[in-house]
Amino acid sequence: MEVIIENQLLVLLAEKAIYWPELKTLIIADLHFGKVTHFNKSGINLPVETIIQELKKLTILIERFKPDAIIFLGDFFHHKSNYELSYFESWRKSYLQTEFILVIGNHDKHALKELKQLNFKLIMELLCPPFLFAHAPEKTSKQFRIVGHIHPGVKLLGKANQQLILPAFCLTEKQLLLPAFGNFTGLKVYKPEINERIFVVTGTKVVEVRNT
Repeated sequence: MEVIIENQLLVLLAEKAIYWPELKTLIIADLHFGKVTHFNKSGINLPVETIIQELKKLTILIERFKPDAIIFLGDFFHHKSNYELSYFESWRKSYLQTEFILVIGNHDKHALKELKQLNFKLIMELLCPPFLFAHAPEKTSKQFRIVGHIHPGVKLLGKANQQLILPAFCLTEKQLLLPAFGNFTGLKVYKPEINERIFVVTGTKVVEVRNT
């Protein structure tokens, strides 16, 4: 799904990411890498294959678009350093030509040293006109913001009162909110504002839905 924002073409992807063609840049929010290990330590067993699937999805995007850079909008890592970083370290060596920029989120503080060693550029906010990339939404911003943090899920209602909650890109006049990229991040039911454009991710495509 292609949208024009601030006279820039952005491509909203079914992988819950964005491609910015003019700068050859991928934009990803809230991967929460390391959450599988965190759950397992808490007694909630998740398959290790989940880690590989997250990296496989990143690999597909990199091979498809050949980006010069990837901007991660915070919460790349979920909790304290754990063995999942070793998986990522091995994978990262295949893509050292791609710049990894991390806009620091609230979860990333647990692994800043390790992320820096993995060739991330760490920054609190990134101004890249016409956009300001940040982790969390800010309604009073004068600059157009591209953000994550919320993990938005939009509730769709069927004719027989069926309900389905899907991850979504949410676009207002001054902000674009991304869905969480990670598979085990959960969804927060999001209530759109009047005139807000909503693009749900069905799994295989991005579809704009009417905001009523």
